[in-house]
This record gives sequence, C-alpha cells and structure tokens, in this order.
Amino acid sequence: MIDIGAGTIDLCRMHGTMPDAEDQITLDTAGDHIDWTLFESIKAAYPEAQFTIQMIKEIKERFSSLEDSIAPIKVTLPVDGRCASQTYCYF
Repeated sequence: MIDIGAGTIDLCRMHGTMPDAEDQITLDTAGDHIDWTLFESIKAAYPEAQFTIQMIKEIKERFSSLEDSIAPIKVTLPVDGRCASQTYCYF
C-alpha cells in the first residue's frame, strides 16, 4: 500500500495478516515538497506569471497521471491580474 500525503509518503508491504515494522517505511518528501518544487520551477520559467501555491496544488492534482506517455499540459496563468490567452505554461 502507498499513501502519498502532504508531508510524508508511507509504504507498507502487505503479506499475511499484519505487517511487521520492517514491512513499513515513511519518506519525508511528499506532496508539499512537490508543490513547492513545481512552484519554484514555474516561477523561474515564467517570471511574469502570477500564481499561488494553492493554484499549483490544483494544477498538480488535476493533471497528475501514472501514464507512461501523456500529452503536454497547457494551463493559463494570470499576468498583471488578467488571464491572457497567449500566456501559457507547458509541462
């Protein structure tokens, strides 16, 4: 089982009835870290765009995929308080 949360990712190998301590692991880099990494990467690539961390979380959650190959994602972000049709970010 894999539980990806905001602060941790918890992994547990399931076999038998109850997992032992060695069947479980917790990683401290999870959803919030991914959100901030995306935020900083987008800000560096599109410095004129205006967005919040909440907008980045929504983009991440809407377009997340486990597919091997997906089409590039195109989102419109505001510039000078307006969403201009020519202001796109590609991921």
